[in-house]
Amino acid sequence: MKQSYILSIAAIFAFFTSLIAQAGVTTDSHGNVGYDTAAECDAAVLSGNAKFYQSFTKKPALVRNGEKTVRIMTLRDAGYPNGACDIGVGHKAGRDGVSPALQGKYIPFSPDMLVNVYSNAAGEAVRISMKQCDNWFSDNKPRAVEFVRNEPQTHEEVNKEATTVITPVIATVAPPCCCCGEKIGC
Repeated sequence: MKQSYILSIAAIFAFFTSLIAQAGVTTDSHGNVGYDTAAECDAAVLSGNAKFYQSFTKKPALVRNGEKTVRIMTLRDAGYPNGACDIGVGHKAGRDGVSPALQGKYIPFSPDMLVNVYSNAAGEAVRISMKQCDNWFSDNKPRAVEFVRNEPQTHEEVNKEATTVITPVIATVAPPCCCCGEKIGC
């Protein structure tokens, strides 16, 4: 009984999460999507409904001042195990941005997307760009998909986040006896 109750709650949560994820969706002419808020983008990724961005231009990596090396890796390997939901930007420093329809929208990027990871002389990663097009993210590095913390950290958070599962108890009461009116067998 308790397991089916939990599964029902999970199904309802998944349904509403998918509705929220579709609430503010914008699609460009290439089929790429963007969301009005970071929360909507994160929800789409978490629910498995995200359509990840696909680059449609090609440009080689361009090392800038302060950058010494560039390595190609996936977003996952660059420290984004669940990908990124980053705000789309336009043309910046000699590189194109996302299509105008997606500029200012939060775009889901797959953890398997190939990226250029630029490092300084000390070997520290200082910038990440999309590998195929060398387009910038909104900053030197993209915004990671954010998850709700599983474990509360303080006593107050434990009390605030505690939930109680109430299992209804149905009491069975014997009907009154038809001949004497008492609640015992006749």
